[in-house]
Amino acid sequence: MRGSKLDDASARVGREHRLLDSIINSMSEGVIAADTDGRFLLFNAAARKIFPHHQPGMMLAAWRDQHALLKLDGKTLYAPAELPLNRAIRGESVDNWEVLMRTPNATDQVLQVNLRPLHGEAHQLIGGLMVFTDITERKRNEDFSHGQERVLELIASGVPLAQSLGAIVTLIEDRAPDNLCSILLLDGAQLRHGAAPSLPDAFNRQIDGLAVGDRAGACGTAAFLKKPVVVVDVTTDTLMCNHIDLLHEFGLRACWSTPVLATDGEVLATFAIYHRTPYQPQPRDEDLVATAVRLARIAIERRRAEEALRDSEARFRELAENLEDVFYNRDFVSGRFLYISPAYEVLWRSSRESLYAQPHCYCDAIHPEDQRVEASAKQRQARGESTKLEYRIVHPDGETRWIRDHSFPVMNAAGAVERIVGTARDITDRKLAGLELARTNRALQMLSRCNEAVTRMDDEFALLMQVCRLGVDVGGYRMAWVGYAQDDEARSILPMAHAGHDVGYLSSIVLTWDAEQPTGRGPAGQTIRSGEVRVSEDITRGDNQFFWSEKAVQQGYRSAVFLPLRDASRTFGLLCLYSASVEKLAPEEVKLLQELVDNLAFGIGNLRSRLERKQAQVEILRLNAELEERVRQRTAQLEAANQELEAFSYSVSHDLRTPLSAIDGFSGLLAKDIRAGGMTPARGQHYLTRIRAGVAQMGELINALLSLAQVSKTSLRWDSVNLSALAQEVLNGYHEREPGRSVQLQVAPDVQVQGDARLLRQVLDNLLGNAWKFSAGQPQTRIAFGREQGSEGQDVYVVRDNGAGFDMAYSEKLFGAFQRLHTVAEFEGTGIGLATVHRIVVRHGGKVWAESAPGQGATFYFTLGGPRDH
Repeated sequence: MRGSKLDDASARVGREHRLLDSIINSMSEGVIAADTDGRFLLFNAAARKIFPHHQPGMMLAAWRDQHALLKLDGKTLYAPAELPLNRAIRGESVDNWEVLMRTPNATDQVLQVNLRPLHGEAHQLIGGLMVFTDITERKRNEDFSHGQERVLELIASGVPLAQSLGAIVTLIEDRAPDNLCSILLLDGAQLRHGAAPSLPDAFNRQIDGLAVGDRAGACGTAAFLKKPVVVVDVTTDTLMCNHIDLLHEFGLRACWSTPVLATDGEVLATFAIYHRTPYQPQPRDEDLVATAVRLARIAIERRRAEEALRDSEARFRELAENLEDVFYNRDFVSGRFLYISPAYEVLWRSSRESLYAQPHCYCDAIHPEDQRVEASAKQRQARGESTKLEYRIVHPDGETRWIRDHSFPVMNAAGAVERIVGTARDITDRKLAGLELARTNRALQMLSRCNEAVTRMDDEFALLMQVCRLGVDVGGYRMAWVGYAQDDEARSILPMAHAGHDVGYLSSIVLTWDAEQPTGRGPAGQTIRSGEVRVSEDITRGDNQFFWSEKAVQQGYRSAVFLPLRDASRTFGLLCLYSASVEKLAPEEVKLLQELVDNLAFGIGNLRSRLERKQAQVEILRLNAELEERVRQRTAQLEAANQELEAFSYSVSHDLRTPLSAIDGFSGLLAKDIRAGGMTPARGQHYLTRIRAGVAQMGELINALLSLAQVSKTSLRWDSVNLSALAQEVLNGYHEREPGRSVQLQVAPDVQVQGDARLLRQVLDNLLGNAWKFSAGQPQTRIAFGREQGSEGQDVYVVRDNGAGFDMAYSEKLFGAFQRLHTVAEFEGTGIGLATVHRIVVRHGGKVWAESAPGQGATFYFTLGGPRDH
């Protein structure tokens, strides 16, 4: 029984394998798969048809030697690393790659290739898959169609007839390289040379002027009979007996000629094709001839219309109405249409009469988003430029069609734009095919670009914005936004970033993930609660529970997909993508989009971790920098203290020596007179007075030194200090001690600073005391205190007087201990005051300086830092 089941399973597997093999080999696309060692895993029937040299057991390298792959320019070979299967085996995925295959003794083929890597069960690369289609004929047809368009554009642009005919001949010869083509123009009873670029000039000269008549060769007879004449072999056909020597001289063995007839049946020219071997025309040759004859007729008739200057409008209509496209002729200045072909009514679904009556009504059908494109074309036309643009039109029933509009300016004799002629073609089918392909790939492209952003960007908000922009720019969605679930009382969903069309939509709605609230029962709330994707194929449908559907539709949103952002423990947010049309997402697309948001969520987690580490590093660096700055400041302070100590030691030794010398001298004299016994009371009293004066001077110096030392040792107490009040108090004290002095005192109000109030009072006491002392000799003492703005925007505090002043050449000595610029006889003092000011200001993180001139008063300036600067 068990063996029977195994047999049945084996037979079923065999049937499935045969069915799969049958399906693969019945595909019109070629399918080739190879492993990473270069062994073929699959080579279906369509592939063997395109690559007939493939043999069983052949390795990939040997197979490649049988053909070459080039870029579409037909010249540039692809490097080995760029070959399709190599790229697929490396893990690359490529869609709709067009390559040129060249095989010895065969015609070049154009292949459209799609590549995918093959992965094993453990997701390791095991090989590559190539699926391809031979699109040679399609490309040839497209090129031929574009060539016809270029010829028609040449004709419409008014180039010389010879150039148009030459373009027609070249078009046919490019399509069939073995053809040697000629156009002869009817002139009375003769055929004259029109265009034959591939035939020898000597041959063209000899047939120029060929007579028209029965049995006058293929061309003369075709023009005479007004029907095609075919000569398969000129050596056996008596029709060519009079031309056999000429044809033999130039190696021509076959010829068939077709008359180019005007719409009234008049012969305009002949179109002939020569072969160097006997040749029987095939159906494809007949199609080429019909195309050439049609184009030649259009070109010749246009030339005739222009030369005759008669019936030009009718000729123009005839040219246009032979095209399947819309042909138009419009007056540039007024915008009035001089002519519009009947195809307009088919394509626009509007009458030509309405367009003639209202020349701009065709713009009403242009899609609102594309009207700017059409308007910009008019600006270029005004500059005399031709334009090529694509835009959409919307039919009355809502159907959208894609249009390619190609226009040319026609200049008047003055060189100004007079008319605009052009064609409009329906390219909807081509566009829809491209859009369908783009839709198939958009999710994969978004995933790839999102992964790049996750690895490249280090700012969370910028990453969210980039993903939203990818949704709009790459994914083609109308609007995209990312929201984070909040753990507040309302359980709200907070939009963090968005891109695309949002005219106040997100700011006007409230979303939650609370199932008890109507705003939380929609797809966004469901996504947060469940951690699963929610798709609203049609927002207007009630079963979507889309609470804000009316506002969404007003914004042009018709469908949406909501994708959860999840970490290890919860769903912390979502990515929302809105489309402008009702769309049904394929499962594979949803899967790719979910992979995108999973990678985004992982990237957000990494960013937050990196941010925390970065903040810690920044804090460490800040602390290190702060420590280094403190060390630098302490070092600078120590160096300044050492310099100050050196200068201070010199000053102390100098200034203390003076009173000591006086005491020593007078005490010596006193002792000498006492020993001599000749000292009078008056002289003794004089000696004692001088000795006491020296002692008093030393006391003052020692007290000043103690005060200066105390300034350096005292800890600063930072408070808000009103310098204006302190200055006023100090000045009031000096005025009370000398009420008879004529003074003019000016104190700026409410000068508030941060600092040690007791020390700052010493600064003002010394500066204002000096100002009071040195201005004593003036008829009126003028002292001012205020605040000014420094060159770097800092506050500068100023004490200004009209006193004795000093020479700026000695300004460097001002703030040194015991440094005096005036003698004691002139002004009393110890020389410590300004040194004290300097030390207090420096301890407050500021600086002090002065400006003066002898007899013109002095101005002292100082600044203060803050608690971090001292």
